Amino acid sequence: MPQEDSSRAVAILADFNDFPEMEKWKSYANNIAIYGEERKSGQTGGRTSGQIDSTRIFDTTFRDALEIFSAGIVSDLTPQNERWLELESQSFDPEVVENERHFYNGASDRIRTRIGQSNFYRAFHEAVHSGGMFGTFCLAMMPSKKRAFNFVEIPFGKFRFREDEDGYATTVFHEWDEKTAEQIFAYFRDDIEEGKAELPEVIMDAMKAEHPSARNKKFTIIHMVKPRVGSEGNIPAAPENRPFESVYVCKESSSTILDNDGLYYQPYIVTRMLKSRHDAGFGRSPGTQSYPTVRVLNRAIRDISVAVEKGVRPPMLVPKDSSYRKDDRAGGEIMFDPHTPNGVPQPYLVPFDIQSVNWFISRLEGQIRNAFFNGMFKFFTQQDVATTEKTAFEVQMQAEEQLKLFTPIFQNIVDECLNQIIENVFIQMSLVGDFDDLLEASNLEDLSNFSVVYNSRIALAVKSQRTQGLVRVAQAAQVIEAFVPGAGARSLDWERGLKEIAINSTVPAEIVNDDATIDQLKQRDEQIAMLSQELQQLQMAGQAVSQMGGVSL
Repeated sequence: MPQEDSSRAVAILADFNDFPEMEKWKSYANNIAIYGEERKSGQTGGRTSGQIDSTRIFDTTFRDALEIFSAGIVSDLTPQNERWLELESQSFDPEVVENERHFYNGASDRIRTRIGQSNFYRAFHEAVHSGGMFGTFCLAMMPSKKRAFNFVEIPFGKFRFREDEDGYATTVFHEWDEKTAEQIFAYFRDDIEEGKAELPEVIMDAMKAEHPSARNKKFTIIHMVKPRVGSEGNIPAAPENRPFESVYVCKESSSTILDNDGLYYQPYIVTRMLKSRHDAGFGRSPGTQSYPTVRVLNRAIRDISVAVEKGVRPPMLVPKDSSYRKDDRAGGEIMFDPHTPNGVPQPYLVPFDIQSVNWFISRLEGQIRNAFFNGMFKFFTQQDVATTEKTAFEVQMQAEEQLKLFTPIFQNIVDECLNQIIENVFIQMSLVGDFDDLLEASNLEDLSNFSVVYNSRIALAVKSQRTQGLVRVAQAAQVIEAFVPGAGARSLDWERGLKEIAINSTVPAEIVNDDATIDQLKQRDEQIAMLSQELQQLQMAGQAVSQMGGVSL
């Protein structure tokens, strides 16, 4: 191996290990996962595979709230059977936009189809579930032989990342789960045969060993993907000229690069639910924020369980020097000496204020469910609220308040996750020619300069927050107009306000006029009004002349 490759492998592993905050975050995440979801409580190193520990869990409010949160985001943000995304041209030229509209409509339909044919929805749910607990999740879009692309949720603690100057996770390290020598050889087989990959000696020795069990020896692979400086991202391009560099190294052989390739996009998509500059790039979440409350509730339920048991099976008061035989079974007999003064065992009554306990528990459960925006998601699904003491209006107001608090999480998921996924899907589909017929029909060469518009329930609800302000102002303007004529028209551009309401509603984008068209129509209406006024003036002048002609001087 060339000396520069050996040095590069050492540098990559050193960079991977240079995360001093990682162990603290892994420990914190494992503590949260104990209360959140047992299937993920071991992914950070807290327990061995297959081990289940429920001895410390006495309440499932956290798990229930987390499930509603993750399922709600998937179903209300990316509903599988709805047109939840649309591609839109970023051009400012109306003629160009009209020419591109057919392409983007067709491309949007095909992207939704390809996403539906993949395992995106299942993997996205798992990723959001992890993000709800840990605050940071990583969703990988990897090539697949069975489908166009395959999505994989990378467990927390198995990925590390570096941010660029804008705060996006652009360089990502993925620590594979331990693989056998045979599995690693099978994964790189094609590249080995083409001379693109080289397995280290420790793995090759295991493969060449006489005893078959040697092939089951496990190794750890580190996959690093980072932006390549100076790359323009042209398609097609040689691997060394593609926008991202993909490098595999083995922890057990720090001097060998297994594979060095180039990619057109970053397959590892790191997303932060809520981001703070004090958290070394990692995110916060409803799980991290409600963790103290979850612990208090779990401990309270544990203590209440003990109190209830003592109420059902109370401790017994017995004389100090008496001897008796106690039978705790239903219908059991307690044997004692009747000749011993006060020798009859008596139950010790434990004081227990059930009303205060219920209020305390209900308060803690409410805090946890509010942290996960459960009221908002239940409102979206139109679940029956008649069983609660709140009116429908109160429920709606609570949902709107939670929506305001949820908006930062929504923006982060869209900005860091969904936008990147759709861009990756667009690139991958372009590589395999899925858009060639649309490009030819549109007489266009490149249409990669687009924005994504989301039309799901959550997306429209977030957009409607701006619309609600316009509606309230319009209602107030009607009242003020009675006292100050023309105040409303002078205060705001209501035509553009109506367009804003249309954009943030379910009105199809193709029937909403752009700003240039609106300006043209306004100029036309002004000209018509001016001509109408001039015609009216001429008519009035003609009538005046006619009347003067009939007067005797």
